[in-house]
Amino acid sequence: MRPRETGDLSPDPAIVDPAEHNVVFTSLVKGDDDIVGLVAYSIYKQNKYDWLQAYGRFQGRMPEPPEVHSYLLGESTPRRLATYRHLAQAVLDGRGAQVAGSAADPARVGTGRAPGAPASRLGLTPGPSNFQLSARAIVGLSVALLVLLMLFWYLHGSAPMPPTTPAR
Repeated sequence: MRPRETGDLSPDPAIVDPAEHNVVFTSLVKGDDDIVGLVAYSIYKQNKYDWLQAYGRFQGRMPEPPEVHSYLLGESTPRRLATYRHLAQAVLDGRGAQVAGSAADPARVGTGRAPGAPASRLGLTPGPSNFQLSARAIVGLSVALLVLLMLFWYLHGSAPMPPTTPAR
């Protein structure tokens, strides 16, 4: 086994525990012909891959086995497993070629939202930080700041100054 390089953010085979993976697989896939379960498991694996990549970027290292175990614990709750099956059924029903918000989602290319979809009310657009302000929000904040500065200048300039006391 080769030593890991400093910048290497690929998943470390040492953190892969087949017993933990089997729990998610057997919870999602009910049999050999369970296409919904197989698609659900592939969505789970894509989410895990995305999580590993994001963890590596933000922490500068790959997660330790207890951190991966915590992730798997959260991903194997009944509600989360049902969500994966629901998403898989939606994909198979033709209600979406990809999971919404994925990097390969064509709706995210260019505009950050689906064509014809309303702009975000919060002024946030998808981006590397997930907290990237849209141009509309930046203009709104700039106008609000300008109004506040003008209000401050008006109130400060028109308020009577306290009388000065002569120096002794």
